[in-house]
Amino acid sequence: MARGRHARTINVRDRILGSGRRVAGLLTAVFVLALVFSVMPGSPSWAAGGDFSLDFTAAAPFTYDHGTGGGAYNDRTIGKNSDVVESLEAGDFACNEIVTFLTAITVDTSPDDTDPQTIELQYVFTADTTGQPGAALYPVENASINYGSVQNGAGAGGADAGVIDDLGSTATLVSQNLDSPLFSHNADLYARVRVTDLEPGEQVVLRIDVRIACEPATSPTGNLQAKLDSARVTEIGEETVDDAVSGGAQTIPFKKVGDLILDLDIEKATNGQDADTPTGPQIVVGGQVDWTYVVTNTGNVTLTGVAVTDDQLADAAIDCGGGSNVIASLASGASVTCTASGTA
Repeated sequence: MARGRHARTINVRDRILGSGRRVAGLLTAVFVLALVFSVMPGSPSWAAGGDFSLDFTAAAPFTYDHGTGGGAYNDRTIGKNSDVVESLEAGDFACNEIVTFLTAITVDTSPDDTDPQTIELQYVFTADTTGQPGAALYPVENASINYGSVQNGAGAGGADAGVIDDLGSTATLVSQNLDSPLFSHNADLYARVRVTDLEPGEQVVLRIDVRIACEPATSPTGNLQAKLDSARVTEIGEETVDDAVSGGAQTIPFKKVGDLILDLDIEKATNGQDADTPTGPQIVVGGQVDWTYVVTNTGNVTLTGVAVTDDQLADAAIDCGGGSNVIASLASGASVTCTASGTA
């Protein structure tokens, strides 16, 4: 390319030596042509990736119902009982509950283009732990703008005080895909969300609800993670564009998955008596002992593959139906009685 430009310069120089007026006319014509092209109707708008700032957080875990998801960004006060957090602890949640993530999307007051803009955000949720497998952030259950009265909303009528716009934006979960089987090594869930009608000076709060999936009969360890991986401007007004939103990836760790709480209550009885407190039932040595285990799903979602074990018995000694110690399905609020027998 440098060699070609040099050859062209020699030619222009030759023309200048031959006729300065002629070259001046040529350059003027080229300038006018370029000016006309730049204002031609239908030419693409400049994409405005620099018009946005993004803040990826998690809703404060003690401010919303984990069965439905919720929370509010408000003024971004950090704390488990405040607005948002930048790190999550698994011990504050149970298997099958929902974690809510909030992304504040702020539009510059003087953007490159004043037409409404649309952006798409790419999120990555780990579907495998950093330790022993058995827990995942999967699937995305909801993507919406945090409009209306919300849990922990500090605005008028219980609205999210972090939302500052004309209430015209929409959020759509465009896609979500696992790159490997759930719970398998290094599996990730990729989710893409489209947000529309972003106008100068507005701030909207995008809410994403993700379920905590737990694999039956496992003891997961390590951490999980949620990440806002990237974002792009895809539309300005009615024109299609493709421009990266500036700013790097933002992550929210979900720590110590071994502390996840199971939404289960198990009551064990020995020969019909509750043995939670001393001294328990009196049994003659060599006498018959019958145990019952009443297993109740105290959560709000159906649990599957619930294995009942007792460190004093072999798994095969416990019968939850069909001769197995595994309850295939346990609906919310339902109970199953498992039995075992032995000799004192």
